[in-house]
Amino acid sequence: MSLGLMIVDDEELIRQGIRARLDHLGFKFDDIAEADDGESALKLYEKGKYHVIITDIKMTSVSGLQLIRGIKEQDENVQFVIVSGYDDFVYAEEAIRLGVTAYLLKPIANDKLQEVMDRVFDNIAKARRAQSDDVKAALSNRENEELKFEQKINELLNTENENDAREIIRTSDSLMRLRFGSWLYCVGIISIDMDSYREKNMEFKDVNLIRFVIKNITGELSENQCIIANNLSDNKQLYTIFFGSDKTAIRIRSEQLFEKLQSTLWKYAGMGVTIGVSAISEKLCADRLQEAKEAFLQRIIHGNGNLFYFDDIPVLGAEEFPTSELALLKRYTQAHDVGNVEAIINSMLSDEKVLKNNVNYIGVVWIQVLNILLHSLSISDNDKARQIEHEMYNFSKIIKTGSLEEIRQRFVGVVLDAMKGEVVPESDSDSKIILAQKYIEEHYNEDISVSDLAEKFYMSPNYFSTVFKKQTGESTISYMNRLRLERAKKELAETDRSIAEIAELIGYNDSHYFFKLFKKETGITPLQYRRNKQ
Repeated sequence: MSLGLMIVDDEELIRQGIRARLDHLGFKFDDIAEADDGESALKLYEKGKYHVIITDIKMTSVSGLQLIRGIKEQDENVQFVIVSGYDDFVYAEEAIRLGVTAYLLKPIANDKLQEVMDRVFDNIAKARRAQSDDVKAALSNRENEELKFEQKINELLNTENENDAREIIRTSDSLMRLRFGSWLYCVGIISIDMDSYREKNMEFKDVNLIRFVIKNITGELSENQCIIANNLSDNKQLYTIFFGSDKTAIRIRSEQLFEKLQSTLWKYAGMGVTIGVSAISEKLCADRLQEAKEAFLQRIIHGNGNLFYFDDIPVLGAEEFPTSELALLKRYTQAHDVGNVEAIINSMLSDEKVLKNNVNYIGVVWIQVLNILLHSLSISDNDKARQIEHEMYNFSKIIKTGSLEEIRQRFVGVVLDAMKGEVVPESDSDSKIILAQKYIEEHYNEDISVSDLAEKFYMSPNYFSTVFKKQTGESTISYMNRLRLERAKKELAETDRSIAEIAELIGYNDSHYFFKLFKKETGITPLQYRRNKQ
């Protein structure tokens, strides 16, 4: 397909970087244009045909949002991706209203850029297929109506102002049955459990089919008192809105529907879903969606495949607030006492305390820990201080991790980085592991421990081990042993050195241990290997 791309950013280096990364990821365009501000971008758009526009949000003269509005008025099918250094809810909310495909924060991880561009290309392909003939044109109309409906739902659930929510419903025929102000409402998040999904060896694109099935089942069971739509910012999730006049009836009806949905999907597709449901209220806006998100996060405590209600979450009282532990943490960070820092964080975030106080407790501790880092440590570098402040708004990334143990290790990692005078964002953990791999490759014949590597790269040993295995697929020790054995095989095949000499050369002072390890990993002894190769 013929495609045009425009990149809009006031920094040439960033524009060139985006071009290079798209090319590296295999995304090809027939025409690529660059603009350094929104005004220039509008002029370029008038002269050419651009299907994808990647733009910054804060620019002189014409902002990124103004640029999107201007072009969307001419062609609503243009795919916009915002790349910004600002994690601002107001910007993100407006971007959702304008139908932006994605809102990415700098620096962008390659896997996230890959996912977003796959979605962009898929959206473009769908639009083109829908326009190919009269039948597809009719399908396109239905898809467009459904997309507009889902955009309205997403806009409604991300709207904080009650009058704005009322206006969204008033101007949408498909939402008129919500009768704003006449019903009680609750919002649900249905999330496909990707672990169960992967066990079925399905392709990622089949998520669309699963969402279609969920919509059909929900539609059949809802008795026309539930609206369901895709979450346009996460293709593994769907939103539901239950409405009615009786609070108890809404709770019972939603429980019955969700439990039936879970059992049906599991019985016929082996597919698990996790569901979070808001409080029931006369107001339908962003507050309900936030409550549903908080209910959904209870999965971190209780696991996936469950149904969670916001009203069932216990409230954190003053007696549960970790005052004494935070005071100790402040003392340990100032003293650079690594062992006790790790111990006190593990204590504050123990399974027992999180289970007792709910997931919101983790967020309370997160903010308090970061405040300690900001005000108790002597961080003179403004960039590092700003990074700690940025981490305060980065809790959603922390909470998305798979287990409490990983959350604890992330807390420890941030504190230890700050104690070293260096606050490193999550994306830099991957970079550190790459550097650690290079270091191991150059020093594998030396006496290197996991603690040595963790200290060298300003991470706790547990956090280093977790990130290393997650990125490389093997433990640090396994990785080092493999490098050593590869060198041993080369020495056995190409030299006449003795087994003891080779063992010492690759970092094993005990040749007997080397002998046993070699046989365990290869199935034969070093001498047998040498005879086979020579």
